[in-house]
Amino acid sequence: MASEVDICNQALSWLGANQIITLADGTTESIICKAKYAPLRDDVLEKVPWTFAIVRLQLAADVSVPAFGYANKFILPKTVLSVLNAYNN
Repeated sequence: MASEVDICNQALSWLGANQIITLADGTTESIICKAKYAPLRDDVLEKVPWTFAIVRLQLAADVSVPAFGYANKFILPKTVLSVLNAYNN
């Protein structure tokens, strides 16, 4: 599996830029890669329902009542990028 640095170096090579050793090595390339890698990764993961990135969760109800329209409210974990389906058992 390719590391973040491997993926960044592939992109940098396509651009004809210098390679990096780590995302924290202080070069202009590493600073830009560090700033852009996670948001771009998340964007790609959100665009297509990749089977490797799909997880089923059973969420606990929040104690507060929704402002309108629903009987329950749920808090999504911070790792959830998007919800594909919601079911009511």
